[in-house]
Amino acid sequence: GWNSECARKPLVTHHAVGVERGAKRHRDHWWFSTWFERNWLFVAVFVLSTFLFVAQHSRSDSWDFHAYVLNAEYLFHGGGYFEPLPPPLVPFIMGLLGFASRTVAEYGFIIVASALLAFGVFRISKSIRVNASCLYAITCTFYVLMVGLTDGTELLALGFSYLFAAALAENKLAGHWLGFMALSRYT
Repeated sequence: GWNSECARKPLVTHHAVGVERGAKRHRDHWWFSTWFERNWLFVAVFVLSTFLFVAQHSRSDSWDFHAYVLNAEYLFHGGGYFEPLPPPLVPFIMGLLGFASRTVAEYGFIIVASALLAFGVFRISKSIRVNASCLYAITCTFYVLMVGLTDGTELLALGFSYLFAAALAENKLAGHWLGFMALSRYT
């Protein structure tokens, strides 16, 4: 028998195939919109927690956080104060972000640390097959929101520990995440 569905389809030329491929590539750029639709709670927790971290930093600072900023200025921008005991990863990140200004370095670090935590939660949720939005909401407890960036390193260390656990659960190399965790918080 003759397939009537095939008989109704027009003949496809090479030009039409190229246009179809271009349309597919254009649709592939919108994968993130479907990801946001499926993970709206995850995105909402990320935006809310990051906003709280930024607001917390703008209202009160700790000496430890300022020591990281001063170490970053000393290492990258010729600052005049250096503390040798704090872990070096936070001043390194702030130093890279500090080429624009000190404020960009401080708030940029907060956004980077919050994004690292979100990425770590997303990775471990995929590794142990739990809902990423629920795990992220559970992770952002009152304690994490209030203490996560008071000294500057807690949130970064938590994000690296999640990435370490995710790599272990996937039987992948994990030591570098543990090393980054140690470099971000060993005091």
